[in-house]
Amino acid sequence: MRLGLRRAGSFHVLLIAGAAAASFPVAASAAEWVALVGGRLRVRPPYEGADHYVVSPYPTLMIRRSDRPQRFVPPDGGGTFGLIDTKHVVAGPALRFRYRRSDRAEFAGLDRIGVATEPGVFVDVWPKPWLRGRVEVRRGFGGHEGWVGDLAADVIYSKGPWNASIGPRVGFGDSEYMFTYFGVTPQQAAASPVINRAYDPGGGLRYTGLTVSVARQFSRRISGTADLGYTNLARRADDSPIVRRLGSQGQVSFGVGVTYLLGKIL
Repeated sequence: MRLGLRRAGSFHVLLIAGAAAASFPVAASAAEWVALVGGRLRVRPPYEGADHYVVSPYPTLMIRRSDRPQRFVPPDGGGTFGLIDTKHVVAGPALRFRYRRSDRAEFAGLDRIGVATEPGVFVDVWPKPWLRGRVEVRRGFGGHEGWVGDLAADVIYSKGPWNASIGPRVGFGDSEYMFTYFGVTPQQAAASPVINRAYDPGGGLRYTGLTVSVARQFSRRISGTADLGYTNLARRADDSPIVRRLGSQGQVSFGVGVTYLLGKIL
């Protein structure tokens, strides 16, 4: 397993989070918003199917109205801004990033994939205070131009200063996304020193997985989080010669972080 330190992809996220945090006091005074800000250190594969891991800083930014309850959500969902925030439904914009894939060494002959930005939307459904369902739909720009979707469900436990959650994860991708990361053209197969066959995965299921999270409230404003996730590539992705020869079907991610609550606490 190879481990590296990456900063480029996180730099774009830090700029966005910094700008939002800088403008927060104005928004809070006008509309009584509160924001959970902080940072996480994440260990994860740089892209789906990779056989190595990168360590990267990642900001935390969750904004909600001050008259809404503070609900624990697993940190693997990234930042959230609930433009719609009711007792049972929270919805708003979503943003994620993927690192690049090299075209050197064993990847010679394959296309280089740049950093991908994925803006989109999310919807959280809370049928019970201890049960959350989540849907994300995003469109890629840069490294890929496809559509991706992710589904999640979490059982949440809260007692005293502790919060914890566990739940499944499922991901989907259209044919554009899947071919970018798992497809091989005949020309690429002929040029690659490792891969000897073309492959078109088509669109469909990307992965299945499970995530476990735990959080500790140290004060009314400061809390710490940790999460551990595992994903297993689905057949369309796992059958790719890129994964079979140069990657890994199973992938683990881990993160730890600290957050601080800005704004009025009711």
